[in-house]
Amino acid sequence: MTVSKDFKYPQVFRVNLALERVLPGDVKMTLEGLYSKTFNNVYFENLALSSNAKVYAVPGVETSATPYYSVDKKYFSITNLKNTNMGYTYSLSALFEKSFYFGLDLAASYTFGHSKSVYDGTSSVAYSKWKYNYAVDSNNPGLAYSMFDIPHRVMVPVGYRTPRYAKGFMATTVSLVYNGYVGQRYSLTMNESYYDAEKKKTVYIDYNGDGWGGNSLLYIPTEDELQKMDFKTEEDRRKFDEWIEGDSYAKKHRGSVRHA
Repeated sequence: MTVSKDFKYPQVFRVNLALERVLPGDVKMTLEGLYSKTFNNVYFENLALSSNAKVYAVPGVETSATPYYSVDKKYFSITNLKNTNMGYTYSLSALFEKSFYFGLDLAASYTFGHSKSVYDGTSSVAYSKWKYNYAVDSNNPGLAYSMFDIPHRVMVPVGYRTPRYAKGFMATTVSLVYNGYVGQRYSLTMNESYYDAEKKKTVYIDYNGDGWGGNSLLYIPTEDELQKMDFKTEEDRRKFDEWIEGDSYAKKHRGSVRHA
């Protein structure tokens, strides 16, 4: 592993604005906006790779092209740390609260927001941070939705506190919280392996030559582009088309490489 000589520690600029009001019926309302911008975030690159060609998911279709790499066999991996200013997060939330004299407390909140980054830092090892990052260009990834992006979240806590008993020394509180949110984002990637029934073994294919499989985003071909692709059998071509048409995300984004 190497570190760029001008490497700086990551920094975050954050600003928020909130407004509180008491509505009719003694309902407390809180509105809040939060924005965070990353500076000097850590960016990982593999210096053992060099690109001198392109590889096409669909022959002749430029939108399906990605850089093809060759790996320095002497080093295989030289993970270099440098900085990037790409990345930000924002959220808008609304909270409503009301307490009743007999011990009941009600609240409900909704949060909308997005988070984008280049690397999410999901590993403690620099090389793992690089190889497990899903991108069109594995050694030059761009800004994309973070895996921690949660665009919608709803929370509804309900609490009840009983009157004091045992001569006023004790009370019981019962709480119930509902937490609903959109699930974690995922990416459609190349498996880069298949099982050879004749040889009875799994064959691994490095689609973009970067020395690691499974980190290349899947190009979703149009119906016309699908006919230009090579398949072992026509049945495989038909099944791939059926899968695309059966997946709401893939069907909507035919002709592109997309994070889900």
